[in-house]
Amino acid sequence: MPVRARFDIYGNTAGADLKTTADASPRGFNHHVVEFGYFVQHAWYDDVHFFETGERLDSFSFIAVQTTGPYHVAVYPLDVMYLEIGRKLHEKHATCISDASLSRETRGRGIEGDTCSHRPNWLVYEHEEQVTF
Repeated sequence: MPVRARFDIYGNTAGADLKTTADASPRGFNHHVVEFGYFVQHAWYDDVHFFETGERLDSFSFIAVQTTGPYHVAVYPLDVMYLEIGRKLHEKHATCISDASLSRETRGRGIEGDTCSHRPNWLVYEHEEQVTF
């Protein structure tokens, strides 16, 4: 299945994605990592790089730029737990998309019983005061 991606910053074996945020603090940006699924995005970019070069990224970080004064900027690599869960969810999503694209009956509609976008339980429990459903 053809895919595409556009790195904000890309070098030989490193990449980064620029994110604007109202709160660039570690706690504030961590909320966005969960809310917007940035930990899954990391796996996507790693796979795109692998398909193109045959090698995995050595590093990938998110650069958080605060949109209000004092306009803090911070660079956040994700920890190993985020990377492992993001990889598993990315693989699950890719399988669901591939299966749906092969099935004429599900094209353009959701798959009954589809759980592809379910957040992992640890995210809910660890961040329940920060995440609103």
